[in-house]
Amino acid sequence: MAFIFLLVMILLGERLIFDLNRFLNPVIDKQYNPQYQNYSSGKRTYDFESPETPFSSSGMKSERSAIGGTRIYYKESDSGRYMMYKIIIHAAVIIPLFLLSFFVYYLKKNQRQLKPILVSLIIFAFWMFFHLLGELTSFVMNEYRNVAVYVILVVLAIILAILAYVIQDRFERKDEVEQ
Repeated sequence: MAFIFLLVMILLGERLIFDLNRFLNPVIDKQYNPQYQNYSSGKRTYDFESPETPFSSSGMKSERSAIGGTRIYYKESDSGRYMMYKIIIHAAVIIPLFLLSFFVYYLKKNQRQLKPILVSLIIFAFWMFFHLLGELTSFVMNEYRNVAVYVILVVLAIILAILAYVIQDRFERKDEVEQ
């Protein structure tokens, strides 16, 4: 049951951040929802005979929701701005969610009945955090190629240092217990 809860939370989280980006990102020009068979930006409506690729030759890029058929369109020249706003919007949701998940976990971790739900909540928080980290890495690599190498190397160094610390700490604890 906890696994189903985890899947539902991941689907809800993915759809939530897509919809927040769709409504709050000022770079988005047009939206397409196959249920309505039209394109709209709130100000105007576009009807096309072939809705699958209406903007292919007009310099527009699109992004599709992983959960629904909704598409959003933005100018290809605004790709960097779109990604920046998208990351800011996602970070405004994911970082507080990540911190709240850990707070709730450590506050209620001794309650045996809640343990499966809390573990699912932590896994969900990490899923969303890695989603944000992937978007951030993609943005840096696309927009700031020279800086991207340094950022990635620094992040890898930090991760490996933390991993080495945790592994060393566990081995030292194991040696102390054996003595």
